[in-house]
Amino acid sequence: MLTITLNPVAALADPDAGNLVAFDVSFDERIYLVTATKPLDYQTPNDGGAIFPKTQGETPQNYRVYREEDGQFRLLLTIEHDPFNFHHIQPLKDGRFLLVCARSRYRDGDSEANARIFDSNGECVSSFTIGDGVQDVGVASDGRIWASYFDEGVFGNFGWDQPLGRSGLVAWNSRGSQIFEYSPVNGLDRICDCYAMNVSGEDVWIYYYTDFPLVQIRNFRTLNHWDMPISGSDGFAVSDSAALFRGGYNQRDRYHLISLSNPEPKIVLTFELRDARGRRIEADRVAGRGESIFLLRDAEVFQLTVQAVTEETAALPRRPTARSGGR
Repeated sequence: MLTITLNPVAALADPDAGNLVAFDVSFDERIYLVTATKPLDYQTPNDGGAIFPKTQGETPQNYRVYREEDGQFRLLLTIEHDPFNFHHIQPLKDGRFLLVCARSRYRDGDSEANARIFDSNGECVSSFTIGDGVQDVGVASDGRIWASYFDEGVFGNFGWDQPLGRSGLVAWNSRGSQIFEYSPVNGLDRICDCYAMNVSGEDVWIYYYTDFPLVQIRNFRTLNHWDMPISGSDGFAVSDSAALFRGGYNQRDRYHLISLSNPEPKIVLTFELRDARGRRIEADRVAGRGESIFLLRDAEVFQLTVQAVTEETAALPRRPTARSGGR
């Protein structure tokens, strides 16, 4: 198996950071972490032993928001006594910050406002409901908020008979108004579970169950789509002519470079990642932005780009080709 060596691009060194709850990358490819400084209260068991997610803990939580600067994560703001359990963070174009709880309950005609906007002082200045079952959140360079949804957000749970995420992909503005719902074009099936999303500039790329196409959306229209030769990946990067996918079913820590130049996408390279000490990089979390995949392992973040893998492919020895003709 071919291996590519990576060095971390950033590391969290704060011993008082607490428990990591969110790892995301912004429209300008800045890396953000959110930690909770109190014990986590994100799940609850029932009498049968099953575990269920909680949107809010028994007591409010305190959070720290970090942003990568010059290879280190520096404390950007603190949020105190917030009732929600957060899973995603994105900076907004006006300098405020969007934090989202992936779950939202619907009861008696009312829903939990699980998207909360904070100012630079850590004060919540507005909130709205983004729906239940949020898989990923990305703010585009034009300020639009894109949310993808996993199966419970598509088909309904937590009291939702008409889930907001029933299309699998929704765009919102910062006031909480829905401005787009995904509708598949001919040749594509509906989203049952959006496994991965990549917001790049004003383009949005999605990869979803059941057939696992790669779909490019621009100006609320499907621009391109391809049938991917990989099923079950949880993160990807894209360029004009290639895509880089992490994992897939039963191969979480393998990576695949896929050519998009031909009518049928083709895997041109499969490899693993190792650090400078030779240890395999087994990522706890992954985020795709533009041409990069960002990988979080413990307190270290690694960045892998389509260009770097393409250059690695070009440097591989060429296999000799058979000659035609006589002796």
